[in-house]
Amino acid sequence: MTDTPGQPNLPEPNDIPGADGTGTPPPGGVPPDATVPGAPGPGGTPPEPPPGRSNATNWLLAAILVTLVAIVAVLVFNSGDDEASEPTASIAPIESTTTGADETTTSVGDTTTTTPETTTSAPETTTTTVADTTTTTVIDAPTDPTEAATGWIAAISAGDADLAWALMAPESQEAIGGREGFDDTFTALQEGWGAWADATDPTGEGSPWVFTNQIDGEVVVVTLAGTVTQEGTEAQRAAALPVMVSGDVALVQPFLRGDPVEFVVPEGGDEPSVVFPDPVFEVIVPGEPAVQFFVGDEAIESTVTGGSGETSLATTAPVPGLEVGGLEVLTVVYLEEGLINADAILMFIGETS
Repeated sequence: MTDTPGQPNLPEPNDIPGADGTGTPPPGGVPPDATVPGAPGPGGTPPEPPPGRSNATNWLLAAILVTLVAIVAVLVFNSGDDEASEPTASIAPIESTTTGADETTTSVGDTTTTTPETTTSAPETTTTTVADTTTTTVIDAPTDPTEAATGWIAAISAGDADLAWALMAPESQEAIGGREGFDDTFTALQEGWGAWADATDPTGEGSPWVFTNQIDGEVVVVTLAGTVTQEGTEAQRAAALPVMVSGDVALVQPFLRGDPVEFVVPEGGDEPSVVFPDPVFEVIVPGEPAVQFFVGDEAIESTVTGGSGETSLATTAPVPGLEVGGLEVLTVVYLEEGLINADAILMFIGETS
């Protein structure tokens, strides 16, 4: 063996024991005539598998081999030309664009579909607010003063403010403060005048007494007397209601009043007031107006004498013929400066002692 600079000294092949087939094998080596495990034996018969190698090991090796083959196949498949690869499917975004009031355009990828837009609109509602509403009630105006008075009372009792308002003369409508003022006092009118719709006569039977007296060409006073319940109290009372007659139309005039009459004889207060046969009636009125007296529906002559200047005393002549133990109604009316004042009182005729 020749030494080469830079290389290690290696033994020659023939220097390795057993390399020529004749040398003595190294310790632990295989003798020339020994059988190598896994190699065919004499006669070509395969030797038995060595102990410890099972079928499971063979299946595992086969599975590993199959897996390697599959990996190689995939790598070969994907290493092909990129231009020949399968296209990848994708979903284009959906875009919705409103193109106008009448149509909507919907885009999906490269496809455009135009669909007419359906518009549903509710009917237009307009609300009008009227600040001041006036209700006008058309009626067949009464021509009879008594019907006008009793109709007005019935309307108030029934709660029909529109009809009661329509049955009033314009002067009283203005005096009460217009329709608003009338409505504000309507409840009180129901408890007062309205109660007469359910009244009976003074004896508690039948209808109230009604007397109608002409004052002048246009003024009529309707007087009622009976048993009436007002504000929770039942009593025998009388009340006078002026009515204006213009042409063929009669309208009540309840609010065109001045100061009330002050009764002296009969004495005012609780009714009926007691008087005696052949009474002389006396009342105090404001100013010096013309005063008229009525017993029932009979006019009584009277005179007016001045007093303090602010009031006057009106006196009648003796009134004969009143039935002792009976009930009578005295109505007193005066007109002054466009005002109409009418008051009534129920009287009991007593015996003289």
